[in-house]
Amino acid sequence: MSVDFREHDGGGPPLVLLHGFGASAADLYPLSTHSCIGRYRTVVPEAPKLIRFDGRIVGRAWFPRDDAGIERALFGGYFDNLREIDPPGLSESSAELLETIDALELDTDDAVFAGFSQGAMVALETALALATQGRRPKALILFSGALIAGGRWSRNMHLLSGLPVFQSHGRFDTVLAPKHGGDLGRELDRGGCRRRFFEFDGSHGIPEEVLSECCSFLSDVETGVV
Repeated sequence: MSVDFREHDGGGPPLVLLHGFGASAADLYPLSTHSCIGRYRTVVPEAPKLIRFDGRIVGRAWFPRDDAGIERALFGGYFDNLREIDPPGLSESSAELLETIDALELDTDDAVFAGFSQGAMVALETALALATQGRRPKALILFSGALIAGGRWSRNMHLLSGLPVFQSHGRFDTVLAPKHGGDLGRELDRGGCRRRFFEFDGSHGIPEEVLSECCSFLSDVETGVV
């Protein structure tokens, strides 16, 4: 099953941009016309699982896919021990994204995969899935992400050795604490990724200073500096 998406075609190579838990494609779509990102063919997919609260839709999720899991994610400790869990929705989301990407005939070797929060986890999962097929994206951008499926990711991260990765995380993030970003960064480093990390004085978001650093990273990727 493919996923719905929004698209802005700036005429350049593909950039797949994934929103976080409780949001939608509309949340990140404005970035598709921002400065350096605007020159890419930016595809902003929509997570498939609707989140309902008090009888109304309040957002979407890549995982979990079951209602009990969604309730724990909203009110419980679902995200407390991410590195210890490997939810089916993670790999399902990756497979659905790859189906969409292939249907759009995007060149994955020239593509940048980016995501915020839960979207960053799915972006990395998708890069790993591509690597197991002998394909790899050109670069990864992980805004305020976290290590999940720790055992499996740790075993497979070497498949992304040499891949340029931009990672950002807020020092005062109360949604995914900085330790989550630290755990993720260490695994990326162990796997041999060429990681550029930017820590900012803020919480769970993508402030302008992060976008500026991200644009510098993309410029360096395009020119082969990183």
